[in-house]
Amino acid sequence: MNNNASIANQLLCHAAPFPTISSVKRRTCSDIPSHALVKNLELKKSSRINDFLKVACASSILSHVIFSRGIIPCPADHLLSAKERIKNSKNMTTTTVAMAKKRKRSDTVRERKYEKHGEQLQAILSALDIIFCLNTCSDGNDENKTDNLKIAEESAVKAVMITLGPSFSSPREQYLIRFHEWDAVSKSKSPSITVPSDTQRRLGQEMGRRSVRELICGSLQEEYSSMFELRGCNGGNGVKVNVACLVSEDAVQRLLHPASSNDAILDVEPATAQPKIDVLQLYSINQGIFGNLHSSTIPFTVDRRLEVREPRMYSKSKGIHRPFAVLDVIPALKPSGYRGNREAPKFEQKNTDVWISLRPYIKGFRI
Repeated sequence: MNNNASIANQLLCHAAPFPTISSVKRRTCSDIPSHALVKNLELKKSSRINDFLKVACASSILSHVIFSRGIIPCPADHLLSAKERIKNSKNMTTTTVAMAKKRKRSDTVRERKYEKHGEQLQAILSALDIIFCLNTCSDGNDENKTDNLKIAEESAVKAVMITLGPSFSSPREQYLIRFHEWDAVSKSKSPSITVPSDTQRRLGQEMGRRSVRELICGSLQEEYSSMFELRGCNGGNGVKVNVACLVSEDAVQRLLHPASSNDAILDVEPATAQPKIDVLQLYSINQGIFGNLHSSTIPFTVDRRLEVREPRMYSKSKGIHRPFAVLDVIPALKPSGYRGNREAPKFEQKNTDVWISLRPYIKGFRI
């Protein structure tokens, strides 16, 4: 027995230490498989990508993907408008009992599906607006703005991941948006410009159209056609769509720990006094502060374990892969007075960058 105990102690002494989360190498946004569709969207007249352009790109790609891949049976705009129409019809007091009896059961079930999944899509888009710092309290005339939610230019969202499947760890289809940028030298010298709301809306619509067009043109190419022509997600029925954003750790620290305690609007779960973010630490934003979105809270998950996973092949014998698409948004205009080391903007994911996954999700349905 003593001999066995001594051998066990020797093995434990020479054994490698148990890998921690920080020591395990995660797959980053730069680890793209060779079969993936990679498209570039160059902004020739821009030296940096503003937040309203980023959220327009992410929202448009999300709306296109969930419709083109059969997650929802109609375009996203139609789903949202149908949800609003059904909601307004419920508030009308002119509906009589006789009119309600004439309604078919199929129409009632259809309206319930539109309303339920429209709320899910609206929750995702609203959460994206919050992360990209575009959400204000109520009207534009209100002086109480959510300045404590604002992420600085150097800590803006770096990438957006849209996953079709049960979870991020087991995707069936993967869509990634990477925002390239110049180095920090150019950022400090670039002046901040206030863009009017009408101009933001127009540029955002143009950004959305160009982003979707690049994705469509890429999926129609002969080498990628077999990857996108097959719908390996059971026709979209019941398929879960998850969204996550890659931000710097400094940005998350400012969200979790505002400068002033009176301005703190974040409820951290679980409650902790540690300044560092723990693994899988949850926090939620009190929706009553924004007033015009939902009555419940929109939670986010800060997850250091999250990584970009490659979907399993659809058919190994035929060599058909499931969709994996990457859109690189590149500000091609070199900033004035640029003295950095980069010849062109590039995407760079640091080890300290953190994924923020949105808890709101949408599930596929059929009519």
